[in-house]
Amino acid sequence: MTNRWLFAATGMIAGLLLILGPQWLGTILFGWVLIKLWRHWVSIVLTMSFGLMVGVAELQQMSHPPIPTGTAIVQPSAWQVHDGLASWTGESRGIVVGGLASISAQEAKAIMQLRKPVAVELTQLAPLKPATNLYEFDFARYAWQQQHQAFQNTGPLRYRLLPVTSIVDWLHQTRASMMARLNQLPDRVRRYAKGLLLGELDQDFADIRQTLANLGIIHLFSVSGLHVFALIAGILWLTDRLRIPKEWVEIGLAILLPSLLILIPAGVGIWRAVWLKIATQINHWLRLQLSGLDCLSIVLMVNLCFQPWLLHSLAGQLTYGMTFLLMVWQDIGPLQRAVRLAISSWPILVSQTFKVHLFSGFFNFLLMPIFELALMPALLIVSFWPEEHFVSLLEHLLMQFENVLGWLNQWPGLIVFGALPGWLVVSGLVIWLSQFVRRRLWLLGLWAVMAIGVVWWQPDYRVSLFDVGQGDSNSD
Repeated sequence: MTNRWLFAATGMIAGLLLILGPQWLGTILFGWVLIKLWRHWVSIVLTMSFGLMVGVAELQQMSHPPIPTGTAIVQPSAWQVHDGLASWTGESRGIVVGGLASISAQEAKAIMQLRKPVAVELTQLAPLKPATNLYEFDFARYAWQQQHQAFQNTGPLRYRLLPVTSIVDWLHQTRASMMARLNQLPDRVRRYAKGLLLGELDQDFADIRQTLANLGIIHLFSVSGLHVFALIAGILWLTDRLRIPKEWVEIGLAILLPSLLILIPAGVGIWRAVWLKIATQINHWLRLQLSGLDCLSIVLMVNLCFQPWLLHSLAGQLTYGMTFLLMVWQDIGPLQRAVRLAISSWPILVSQTFKVHLFSGFFNFLLMPIFELALMPALLIVSFWPEEHFVSLLEHLLMQFENVLGWLNQWPGLIVFGALPGWLVVSGLVIWLSQFVRRRLWLLGLWAVMAIGVVWWQPDYRVSLFDVGQGDSNSD
């Protein structure tokens, strides 16, 4: 167990960054891994070259995206209906395409009752428009980086039903049926069940979304990699008590876990958790003697082949970064580990959300066992057996729980900091993690002073003016 795949992944990331940016970070990573394994420089150059090829191919595809034609296959779980609008995401000959159309109340009801895939006619395709205003959210760039979507159908909605012909269709049908069943539950039970069982954080969470984001716990309310590992641990515990051979259970998990990528929206956390478990199991079966970090590195490299922009996103940085640190710090106490993980995430969070809560690690430490051991099992029970008294009790408890969260949100601890440049984020992470090798608190303090200075010292203030009527943007 030499963790050599960790260095291979670093070489690939360096190659990707040299193409996709930031180039300075790619140069530093390549130099670091070359110094660490200079005797194996050929292997490092090969992995970096592979990253370069993936990056070049991504930029070429991004500049000339494939155009979908004909019809798009849309699964019943890929629809969103809200305020007279229907949006969907589907595939046309392997090309991801979305759509948006105005619909009547009758059409909305028909869409909500869909349980089979449909073929949507691509009547009026338009490329997604990039951001035109200063610091405006660039949805076109986001859609491409997440799922390689470059076009949207804006014409009238016309579709026809298709038969269920594959296991994938059946899984989507199952998800749509489960969603319809959960929609019949009371308000709070419904939104927690949809989030924690199906990974659906929709408009039901609108009234408390900001509170959850402020407390740094919003990831707990939608099924993620942590919940998947908790589910696996629960299955192993139960089957062990039932004296089912562990080998049978592990084979069953390896076969069934990929279905979660359809039953639950395949976010980066779910993708990483499912394939890391499968990679670990294959390593055990074949006796490859790979370490946990090796398996994580291999999963990351495969993921980057399909999503080259993965580590440019907040979700990608946090899920792989925190999993790496979890493996490194697996021998320390749970509270100490939770605090370390929370502090390690601060530079990343501040760089992209501009704020951080000082007690987020403590809140996660307290709430995670409650969600895993109490709330998720209770929601699973009511989703299949919605007994009236139990559902009413759970609704009342969730209401009190939200009142407590609102009270906690009034505590001091939320720091609205400001945007940090990339070089300061990377240096902050390095300095913080180096404290566990050689304690240099003065260096950490110096970085904090520098970060505050960079954020708050603005010799040239910038004012952005938005012309709402014309949609233009000017900046001075």
